[in-house]
Amino acid sequence: MAYGVTFTLYLICFYFLKSQTESKHDRRRAIILLSYISVMFAMGTIYVGTTTQATMVSYVYHSNFPGGPSFYNNVVLFSAPIGILNTISYVIANWMADGLLLWRLYVMFQGSPLRFGAIAFPGLVYLGSLAMGFMFIIQNSLPNGSLWADGEIQFALPYFVLSVSMSIIATSIMILRMLLFKRKLQSILGKSHTSPYTSVSAILVESCALYATFSIIFIVLFAINHPIQYVFLSALANVQIIATLLIIFRVSQNKAWTKQATDSTLTALRFDSDMAENNVTGKMNSSIQQINMKRFDVLDESRTRLSSNE
Repeated sequence: MAYGVTFTLYLICFYFLKSQTESKHDRRRAIILLSYISVMFAMGTIYVGTTTQATMVSYVYHSNFPGGPSFYNNVVLFSAPIGILNTISYVIANWMADGLLLWRLYVMFQGSPLRFGAIAFPGLVYLGSLAMGFMFIIQNSLPNGSLWADGEIQFALPYFVLSVSMSIIATSIMILRMLLFKRKLQSILGKSHTSPYTSVSAILVESCALYATFSIIFIVLFAINHPIQYVFLSALANVQIIATLLIIFRVSQNKAWTKQATDSTLTALRFDSDMAENNVTGKMNSSIQQINMKRFDVLDESRTRLSSNE
């Protein structure tokens, strides 16, 4: 089901980005994003294909293996070529998803004096995730290498912790940034005002909240070695791609957060606010003038009557 959602979103994003390659203004960005989503989709397809193949081999051909088919799948096949390809596809997709988070975080603070400070710590965590992910791939490529194999050093947990920490930190900073922007808009136009950049759906999509939530659940289950971890591990590969494609979809529709869009929004809102204020001031001045005119008319009429009586 998750792969079906991924496939559908990929086709939608591909269609809109392909149409933008004909525009000189958006051509370069569209080509880069097309390449990005195509690699992400390929990694997701490889992961699903290798997972399906490994499950079939374990439960159909080695159902009587000592320890059960799940043991054969999680330990024996993990260091086999199919398991190594499965791990590599997951880690590369994870690196790309986290990289997109960093890019969106930079975009949100573009033009702000805090832009480098906002991405500094998440960037360092991301570099640590790259290093641990590389060691994780090497470890799982060794004989009897596995996420669940016993050993002196396990790189799986630090890799997942760093990846999840990076997504949580970046997500939190982006949510805070959007909420502050929403507060700024409401201070100009009132609390009833809404913006396409500050709606609940925009905040959840732009901040990759779906990916962060699944990551937190998985890392907790993996740390306590709960059996449900396998379900979330299988879904996490596609969930991180789905969250990424949702952001790319907003970018392809020109609805995603950009410096130019927010600057123009604030400029337009300030202009509307000034116009509204000027209209109110103009109406008040007009009313005062009308009242003064009526007063003068009454005084003239009174003087006329007094003159006639004399």
